[in-house]
Formats: sequence, C-alpha cells, structure tokens
Amino acid sequence: AWVAENPETDIDFSGVDFSEYGDVSFAGFHFPNGGKDFSRTIFGKGIVSFSRATFGEGDVSFYRATFGEGDVSFYDAAFGEGDISFSDAAFGNGDVSFIGAMFGDGDVSFYDATFGEGDIDIHRATFGDGDVSFEDAAFGDDLSTFTARRSATAMSTFTERRSARAMSDS
Repeated sequence: AWVAENPETDIDFSGVDFSEYGDVSFAGFHFPNGGKDFSRTIFGKGIVSFSRATFGEGDVSFYRATFGEGDVSFYDAAFGEGDISFSDAAFGNGDVSFIGAMFGDGDVSFYDATFGEGDIDIHRATFGDGDVSFEDAAFGDDLSTFTARRSATAMSTFTERRSARAMSDS
C-alpha cells in the first residue's frame, strides 16, 4: 500500500475540514515515520476514531484541532518517538478515550486543551520518558479520574488541585 511505498514522509492534514463527512475514522491506520500534522483540523460533529492507529516515529500535532460533539477514540493507539501535542485542542461533549494508548519517549502536551461534559478515560495508557502536561486544560463540570502508568502521581496531584480550585470558585 501507499505507506509501504512511502515509509518516511510527512503527513499534513492541517486545516482540513472533515465536518461534511460525519464520522471520521483513521482506525487501524499505519502512518509512516515523519511528522503528522492535524493542527487546526475540524473533525465535525460525528465520531472520530484513531483506535489502534500506529503513528510511527516523528512528532504528531493536533494543535488547535476541533473534535466536535461526537466521541473521540485513541483506544490502543501507538505513538512512536516524538512529541505529541493536543495543545489548544477543543474536545466537544462526547467521551474521549486514550485507553491503552502507548506514547513513546517524547513530550505529551494537552496544554490549554478544553474538554466538554463527556468522560475522559486514559487508564492503561503508558507514557515514555518525556513530560506529560495538562497545564491550563479546562474540563467540563464532571472531572474524570486520571490514572496512567508513570504519571499517576502527577495526575492525582492535578485532580486535587482542580477539585480545590472548583470548590474555591463556588
């Protein structure tokens, strides 16, 4: 297939508007090594699935991506070595799943990302040696519990700070 013939190439979906297509699925897709750019992509109101996708080596950017109102799944997705950015991404009110996702040895950032009212589930996710950040991320009224290997302490600290902030805002 195309990836076998192009194992080292950048993929650029930046600014693409998928909203007219309903559900968007990259489930099971094997991306080549190189950069994967989904920055400013609009996924529309349907379900978005990257379940069991393999992203290969290289940076992956969902910077300022808009996921709409449907569920978003990165279930068992495998990210290779490289930085992963969901900074400023907007997740709608659907559920967001990173269950079993594997992140390589790069930084993973959800800086300033916004999550709606749906559940956020990253249990069984594993992170490599890079930093993992949810700094300034905004969550709907119900904050899901975060558990992930290697960063469970940071996540529980984050949850406690978020809960204390929510109580002081009341």
